[in-house]
Amino acid sequence: MSEESKNAGEVIEAYRRRQRWLPLILGGLAVVLLVVGIFLIVIWLTGGGAPNLTALLASPTPTPSVTFTPVPPSATPTVTNTPTPSNTPTPEGPRTYIVEIGDSLSSIAERFEISVELIIAYNELEDPNNVPVGTEL
Repeated sequence: MSEESKNAGEVIEAYRRRQRWLPLILGGLAVVLLVVGIFLIVIWLTGGGAPNLTALLASPTPTPSVTFTPVPPSATPTVTNTPTPSNTPTPEGPRTYIVEIGDSLSSIAERFEISVELIIAYNELEDPNNVPVGTEL
């Protein structure tokens, strides 16, 4: 055989080898795409919605946070007026009252806006249920 025929034979053999690998590469690519497609369909059916491919490829985005800006001080200070004190009424001293017909200690206490216990204690009454008419309290 001549050298030209050897080169021609090698060229033909190289094409044959390429023809053997091409179907294997295309078949492998088809299998990979089929597996990815089945995987996405399973995720879609079990997850309740279409798969979000952008979420798989997205990078985490920082979320904004609330920052408070301090209020600048006012240009001129404001004057706060102090309220003038009011006079507190001085309580009256002891009063005298003479028991009348139909009076009871509770009605007397109500009239003078004090408690029944205060009348009993201040007048040293022994029997608060029996206060005769004309008694000075």
